Amino acid sequence: MIEIFALACHASNGAESARQWLCALHALLGGASPLDRMDTIVGMEEVTTMLAHVEHGMPVYLPIPIQVTPRGPLAVAACR
Repeated sequence: MIEIFALACHASNGAESARQWLCALHALLGGASPLDRMDTIVGMEEVTTMLAHVEHGMPVYLPIPIQVTPRGPLAVAACR
């Protein structure tokens, strides 16, 4: 997760904007936030793919169907 936060900081030019992006709900993630999705390896890969696209100015899309999971305690604490 630390590597993903570092990538988010780089892609969004700062820790605060990275935190906001990680906490924001995204339609491409089925209405979940990236932090919500990072409770599984597949979710971490989805978020990493999104960040790589953002960093390189590419359109962001995910070619696989996504199931939304409820916010875990980590996501709730980080987004306060």
